[in-house]
Amino acid sequence: MRVLKGGVIGCGFFSRHHVEAWRRLPNVRIVAACDSRIERAQAVSERAYVSAEAMLEAEDLDFADIVSRTETHLDLVSFAAQRKLAISCQKPMAPDWATACRMVEAAEANGARLMIHDNWRWQPWYRAAQKMIAAGDIGSPVSYGFRCRWKDGAGEAPYAKQSYFRDLRRFIIDETLVHHIDTARFLFGDIQTVYAEAMRVNPRIQGEDHAILTLRHTEPVMGGCTATASPLLRMQARRLTKRFLKETPDRSASLARVRYGRGRRKSGPGIFRRGIAETASTTRRRTLFNAWKQASASRRKRASIWRRRSRRWRQRMRARPRTDA
Repeated sequence: MRVLKGGVIGCGFFSRHHVEAWRRLPNVRIVAACDSRIERAQAVSERAYVSAEAMLEAEDLDFADIVSRTETHLDLVSFAAQRKLAISCQKPMAPDWATACRMVEAAEANGARLMIHDNWRWQPWYRAAQKMIAAGDIGSPVSYGFRCRWKDGAGEAPYAKQSYFRDLRRFIIDETLVHHIDTARFLFGDIQTVYAEAMRVNPRIQGEDHAILTLRHTEPVMGGCTATASPLLRMQARRLTKRFLKETPDRSASLARVRYGRGRRKSGPGIFRRGIAETASTTRRRTLFNAWKQASASRRKRASIWRRRSRRWRQRMRARPRTDA
């Protein structure tokens, strides 16, 4: 079995996942690594470089794995293509359409294979879902939805592990929702139209950190992709959407008791699912959440009392002597 020799270009935070995956393959060996900080390259391979061009010239490689920032991809792909290497390039592919086209042209001109690394479509659960959809096991899909939330985008120092995220002009769609978009293409076919809205919530970053996309595919399928890193928008709806203010917690609790006291609705704190913008204060949110908890506890207590009464009534009825007509 021939062993393929590879070199890693860029040994930052995410490269560890690439290196770990390569090491799982019996016919692949990472023989060299390159990074602007030599100690990070040395952690990946004994043969470490600070210049990608020097590594590609010195090493006899079969492929190059580019795990660097987007703005470096064109030059690195060109260097690797000139040496006829197979190239795996981390997403996002390029900062703009023209640069992406130049990367493709460089690979085609040198007869090199260029692959953009996006691993979601290779996850076993998505592969299984695609087979079920193709076989018609779930019928014909008409809609779908992806949602993504995470915590490291909040606070005064967001994205501590990848701090350069803070300076990106285009962020959450390029870095995160691209996974969802590619998976949607894999599951439901090519995309025909896109509608998108994006905004910045955390002022500590340059780009957008909350986005909503609506995708229409060539097949009769339409779906949505949502990603957010905002600490307010990330929380559970029932913990945030309490309409009533701190000055009237008793009123909030009493209205909750009116709603739940008769046992008609058991779908959750429905009366609090409005007015997110009205509860911006942390203290106010905590007060309102405590009021809701008190109302819920009171509802559960009353329900327990009624269950005990009902159980005792059934026991008495069973114990009553039967009188024949």
